[in-house]
Amino acid sequence: MHISTMLVFWSLVSLLRNSVVLAVYLLFSVACFFTVHEHSHRARQMTRQDYKEYDYLIGMDDANIRNMERIAGGDPAHKIHRLLSFAGSGRAIADPWYTGNFDVTYEDVIEGCEALLETLQSEIGM
Repeated sequence: MHISTMLVFWSLVSLLRNSVVLAVYLLFSVACFFTVHEHSHRARQMTRQDYKEYDYLIGMDDANIRNMERIAGGDPAHKIHRLLSFAGSGRAIADPWYTGNFDVTYEDVIEGCEALLETLQSEIGM
């Protein structure tokens, strides 16, 4: 393979991976505002009722958490969490749209999701 072809190929791979990371980040980010109803499969804005119905409401950063708490009217039952809190970190997940660092965002999302899965598995005794 010619070197310029390889560079174009790797650029496309990098672009695709970055797009996936950004999509995952955006999916989690808007989760504080939208939830998919189990029956209609449509996104809708988070409501106070969601706070009553769901055990975990997960945000990526401080803005997500503030908005979720505002919508819920507070967090007395401690259901609202930063994704990385499950991995023992108080850090927010940085938005790769602004930082340009898709690799760090990807690693943080994976770390948070794996830790969340472990938390859920331990709660149900798996």
